[in-house]
Amino acid sequence: MEVRFINREDVDLVKRMNMYCFGLPEERVNWLAENVFSPENCIGAYEEGKLAASLYIFPFEIFLGERVVKMGGIANVATLPEHRRRGYASRMLIESLRIMRERGQIFSMLGPFSYEFYRRYGWELGFHKKKYTLHMEDMKKFGDPGWSFRPLGPDDIDSMNSVYESFIKHYHGGVRRNQDMWKRKFEEIKKFEKNFHCYGTEDQEHNLRGYIFFSIREEKFYVEELAYDSLRAKKALFYFIYLHDAQARQIIWRAPADDNTSLLLDDPGHKLEIQSGMMVRVVDAKSVLENYPFDPALKESFTMKIDDIYAPWNNAVFKVEVEDGRAKVEVLRSNVSADLRCSIQVFSQVAIGYIGLKEAVQLEKVKAPNKGKLDKIKRLFPAKVTYINDHF
Repeated sequence: MEVRFINREDVDLVKRMNMYCFGLPEERVNWLAENVFSPENCIGAYEEGKLAASLYIFPFEIFLGERVVKMGGIANVATLPEHRRRGYASRMLIESLRIMRERGQIFSMLGPFSYEFYRRYGWELGFHKKKYTLHMEDMKKFGDPGWSFRPLGPDDIDSMNSVYESFIKHYHGGVRRNQDMWKRKFEEIKKFEKNFHCYGTEDQEHNLRGYIFFSIREEKFYVEELAYDSLRAKKALFYFIYLHDAQARQIIWRAPADDNTSLLLDDPGHKLEIQSGMMVRVVDAKSVLENYPFDPALKESFTMKIDDIYAPWNNAVFKVEVEDGRAKVEVLRSNVSADLRCSIQVFSQVAIGYIGLKEAVQLEKVKAPNKGKLDKIKRLFPAKVTYINDHF
């Protein structure tokens, strides 16, 4: 068995795999192949020269606060049924780590079919959302904000992206969207989604202050994405939702983990769920440490041992010197003693901010022989709120 980039003549077989394994309709698979798919981002497992399985690596950039780093999004991990249970997916995942490192994609993310399966290879839970089920009457209290509403389309991409970035930079892990991504989003909605809409709210000077992607089905108002630059803009969008009280009775919305809408509502009797989301993995620990947004007020040095059996470049001791918000990182021998020791899964959660180092220690996921030194290091890696609303 050989794992390598696919041949161009195998693109049709990859399309059939995606239809078979994920139940995607042929029309949508063909559109994705023409508008999104690129053979140089697709690797396959070949048995006797024939493609048996495939995996796609989306090239993304994500925010770590104000900083931007490269991320490889793993998707469409598919194996034909006659070739399953032979370790093809495992081999492709391991090879993808090498490829992503070469491309400077220092993080990787994926939406798992099984958290247990991908955890074996170093990915770990890195995101969750709050799922609200609200009554339409909950929105009545916000009242007319005095701002206008209008439908948005491809001509509004620049102003929408400005709102999106002002919103997403509060979080770790959100995708930085380029013009092509926005255009494809509108094209895909127009071609495949029924009753799917995008509206924005503008202030008196006609500046876009917030937008909402939504659909209405069976008297339910589904919020697919809500972005705003202020509390007033958020309340304006809530009032816009209420304008649909003749069409829907309930509102379904998956919001960021830190959303505090519950505190704005008069009736706390709504349903609120916590839903696990994407998994994250550090591909290149040295580069992640060098790009991590440390607090500029903190100055510290420490050593960290990371255990990573599938990415040997991470399986080492790192000497880290933090000053002025940046880190100088040196890779030491793996057998020297270190101030901290953890698995790549735990380091991935700490690096993206899903948990802080303090919580990781409390959960006994980190070994630290020197408690005094540990107390100083914990300040360097506080918990952040993670959020991503791009699906792949």
